[in-house]
Amino acid sequence: MQTKALKFRPLSLATGLLAAAALARGAPLVIPAGGAVANINGCILVNSSGIFFSNIPCTTPNVFAAGAPNSGSYTGLTGGTIKNLAGAPVVGNLPAPIVDFTTFNTSAGVIHFDLVSTDPGFGTTSACTSNVPGSSCTLPGSPITLTQVTSNRVSITLGLNGNAYLGASSTGTSPTGALFTTQNLIPGTITGIIAQVTSAQGFQDSYSATFSSVSAPSTCPANQLETLFGSWTFVTNGFITPTQPFASAGVFTATAGTSKINNSVVGALVISNSASRNRQVTRQETDTGTFEIFPDCSGGTLHFDLSANPMSFDFYFVNGGKELSLLSITGGATIEGHAWLGPANTCPANPLDSFSGKWTFTLTGVEGALPFGSIGILTASSGTSNLGLPAGALQIVDDTSVGGQLSRQSPDSGKFQILPDCSGGSLRLNLSGVPMTLDFWFFNGGSEIVLVGTDNGATISGRARRT
Repeated sequence: MQTKALKFRPLSLATGLLAAAALARGAPLVIPAGGAVANINGCILVNSSGIFFSNIPCTTPNVFAAGAPNSGSYTGLTGGTIKNLAGAPVVGNLPAPIVDFTTFNTSAGVIHFDLVSTDPGFGTTSACTSNVPGSSCTLPGSPITLTQVTSNRVSITLGLNGNAYLGASSTGTSPTGALFTTQNLIPGTITGIIAQVTSAQGFQDSYSATFSSVSAPSTCPANQLETLFGSWTFVTNGFITPTQPFASAGVFTATAGTSKINNSVVGALVISNSASRNRQVTRQETDTGTFEIFPDCSGGTLHFDLSANPMSFDFYFVNGGKELSLLSITGGATIEGHAWLGPANTCPANPLDSFSGKWTFTLTGVEGALPFGSIGILTASSGTSNLGLPAGALQIVDDTSVGGQLSRQSPDSGKFQILPDCSGGSLRLNLSGVPMTLDFWFFNGGSEIVLVGTDNGATISGRARRT
């Protein structure tokens, strides 16, 4: 089957649409702790000519509806406009920014977002002909990724980057990232969606998007190492050789240290992580490492000197220096990952309460030699065991696919434990007859976790978010 990559180029909006809302004075956005966030939704049509946005029910072009929550300068969001994309696909920096790609009608006035770049897709071309759960497809030169979550559900993602501002950009801007997602059930397969994209009618579905704005980063500090200082939660996955899967998750703390060679100041890491290397697991390993920062402070290099699996990564800052994109530079390995900066999670009086509540999770990887995928909702509560000791209990509803064998909306149960410092813990899940243990670590103020499987014979990682 011949496929076409999704195409992009800016199309003009109606002349003067924004003129009436232009402010006499401009400014960067008001950014609360954790960033200013806008959530939007609408309808998207993708065909061989490009991407076209409209409202729901797909009748009015180039507008969107407000979602929730919205914070900072986006408070009071009522809707806005969004330009179409067509032409040759672009991954990375655009030839020229798309001014007013999106505008937001808020209590503070009209916020303008100029599109500057797209994130690369994280799938492979070979997966674009596969509907096996866990397959992630990115067509050549496209920033869009299609992930087959279950046999009849595909998650579609597109990451964008740019600058947001009130009034005129000359008065200051706020770095802003956007993540567009679509959860597709019909046709519900990677090959089915690609076929629709190349058909006469195209592919149409609803979308949601989150825009996150942060304060503009300053130039490099006098001590460049300070750009990485703090505690970071991370997750990685990929292959240590073309046939040996790898996944890890954990936390590392970056500080200044002293070189053992010449007593100079160097970047020092303390790392705690669990990892699955070709289905062989090392749990809760704590060790040290080092890091360097690039001269322009755009990123740097991490060296994890873990006894089970020494590994180095190049990284780049995103989201105003609060997130990292990682890629292994260890010979023979193809491993990518992400990390998030955040304060250490604090312990409540009952540590089990730090995980109590409802969580939506996604897991992917391999179980033995078979591809594995699972999504669902788990509800965590604290109670007491038969011996009267504190115990964490899980109630789970999940869709799980192992080697293409699917179980849907299965009610399951499990248990959880919390680490002494409340930085994370472990889960014991019984997903549709597939017992599984995972270690996890909190990030984003305890509202999200990264997960890595800790059973020998499987290599699985994922994330979960409070709902």
